[in-house]
Amino acid sequence: MKRRVDVLISNRLFWFATIAAAVVVFVAATVFGLTQTTWFDEGYSVLLAQRPVGELISLTALDAHPPLYYLLLKGWIGVFGLSDLSLRASSALFGALAIVATALLLRKLFTTKVAIISLPFLTLAPFMLRYDYEIRMYALEI
Repeated sequence: MKRRVDVLISNRLFWFATIAAAVVVFVAATVFGLTQTTWFDEGYSVLLAQRPVGELISLTALDAHPPLYYLLLKGWIGVFGLSDLSLRASSALFGALAIVATALLLRKLFTTKVAIISLPFLTLAPFMLRYDYEIRMYALEI
């Protein structure tokens, strides 16, 4: 019985910590992103996302990156618009989802304890935070 209670507490702690880490990453990336100006590659992402789907796909044939991110960004823009906050939030959302996916992978490969202990390192990883606010496909690729 005690083992069952420990597992239940461990699972609840895992989900609480994982969701908290994802929220922190989303908020931090969005806030950090709003202090940045849009650079050329980000502008290119937005430009491609505004093109019709057929043209977008043909233009990405010349790009090193496949069209999935641009298609997702196109859908995001259709729902949330072209504001800087909206565009940065799309990448921040992918970063938050990457935290959840990584925590689940760590729990599956190792233990719940390892996943929980790893969350602060994932949440505060400088490269992840940097890529989580750029209007590029980097957060989706992590």
